[in-house]
Amino acid sequence: MASLKAHLAVEMTGSNRQEPWEACRLGKRLTPSPGPSEVLVRVLCTPVNPANVFALQGLYPTWLPKEGIEGISVIVWKLSWSFGQRVIPLSDNADQTGQGLWQEFKVVPATRVISVPDFIPNEVAAQFIVNPWTVIGIFRTLATPKEEYILQTAAASVLGRMFIQYAHHQGVKTINLVRRNEHIEELKAHGADEVINFNDGDVVAKVRKITGGRMAYGAIDCVGGELTKGWRDCLIYGALAGTDLKAGILDLIFRGVKLEGFHMGMWISSFSTEQFQELVAHAMSLLGQKVIEPLVGQKFRFQDFKDAIKEESGTEPQHGGKVRLVSE
Repeated sequence: MASLKAHLAVEMTGSNRQEPWEACRLGKRLTPSPGPSEVLVRVLCTPVNPANVFALQGLYPTWLPKEGIEGISVIVWKLSWSFGQRVIPLSDNADQTGQGLWQEFKVVPATRVISVPDFIPNEVAAQFIVNPWTVIGIFRTLATPKEEYILQTAAASVLGRMFIQYAHHQGVKTINLVRRNEHIEELKAHGADEVINFNDGDVVAKVRKITGGRMAYGAIDCVGGELTKGWRDCLIYGALAGTDLKAGILDLIFRGVKLEGFHMGMWISSFSTEQFQELVAHAMSLLGQKVIEPLVGQKFRFQDFKDAIKEESGTEPQHGGKVRLVSE
C-alpha cells in the first residue's frame, strides 16, 4: 500500500493569550507509511480540552502536548490489527514528534494504542483519557475516607460531573460549587450530596453547617482565586480564572492546610506497566458500566477549528459538553 498523499492538520504557530484560536493554522501534512512496529490511524473524533487552550495561550510548558491530547481513531493500515478496529491512540510522544491528534491521520507505535469495546460509542471513547484519568488520579491522591466530604469548584463542568459520579460510586460525599442555580438539581441528579451557588451567601458558613463544623476533608479546584477557607487539603488542577491564587497564610500555619498541584500526565509518568494497565482497565470499566458518563458537546470539522477553540474558550467552558473536532 502506498502512502496517502496528504491530510489536514491543525498546527500550532505560536501563542496568543487573548485569542488562542489565532495561535494555530490549518495546514496539510504528508501522510506517512507506518513502520514495522507502527500503525496508521484515521482520527474520527478528538476533543478540545482546556489544556489545549492553555497551551495555545502560552500558559503551559513548551514540552507538553498541544495539538490534541486524546481521541478515537480507526486502524487503516497494519497487518497485525484488524482493518477498521477502533482504538484510542496515546499521544504521549507528541512533544517529541510535534504532532498531536488534531489531524486526520497519524502514525502511532503499535504498543501505544488501546482497543475500544463495541459497546462504547465514539463520542465517549474520544474522552477516555483526560477527564476520567484525572478524576481517578485526584481521587486516589486525596485518599478521602468514605462518608467524608470533598469540595469542588466548577462542579458543572464535564470533569466536575464525572467527579460527582465517581465519588458517589466510591462512597465519598461531595460539596459542589456552581455559579448558577439551574445547576443545583441537575447535579444532585448525578449524585451530588450538596450544591452551593457561591454567589449566594457565605460559602464557608454553609460548608461548616453541612459538615457539622469539621469542614471538608479535601477540595479540588480548577478556578483559582481565594482558597483554603473551608477545607484542609486542596489539589489544584486548572486555572480558569487565571494563573494567580490567594491562600490564607493562617490556614496554612495553624490549620495545617496543604495545597498541591495536580497534572494527570505527570501523575502517571512514574507508573509501571502493571499500574498503567490497571488504570486503563478501571477507566474502561467505569465508562462501560456508565458509572461516569462524559458530557458530549458541539462537534466541528477540522476546517472549523477556530470556532471549536472559541467555544471551548467561552465564559462557561464545557458546561454544554465537550467540544470535539471530527473527520468528515
